[in-house]
Amino acid sequence: MNITTRDGDTIDLSRTATDKPLGMVFFASWCESYLAESQPATASACRRVRETVNQLSKDSETQWVGIISGLWTKESDVESYLDTTETAFPVLLDADGDIHRRFGIQQIPTVVLIDADGKVADKLGPQDTELAEAIERISQ
Repeated sequence: MNITTRDGDTIDLSRTATDKPLGMVFFASWCESYLAESQPATASACRRVRETVNQLSKDSETQWVGIISGLWTKESDVESYLDTTETAFPVLLDADGDIHRRFGIQQIPTVVLIDADGKVADKLGPQDTELAEAIERISQ
């Protein structure tokens, strides 16, 4: 399966075209702001994951892509989110939810790590804090 980012880059989810791991960050454009009062732990997790992936995208061999849920979100919401946050990795809108369903995403944020062979190596949910360690494991 190939996905195309908003910048027009194509990412091969099967990883057959590359020897680098892939990290997919599943989240919502409204997670940090809208959930700040009603679900502060989730809003905080969204911010923590974004900040961690921003750093990892600079420091690791892993290729990163953000996948925003199409639930209550349109392209202009993604634009606004990217304008107001420092997001150092490409982002796409999963408007019909196909990618979320394919990877069984049930909560946000979730990070799915795919190894260089195209296999799902790890899946980390909102409460998992060992993202850097998981990246190190699949990069060896």
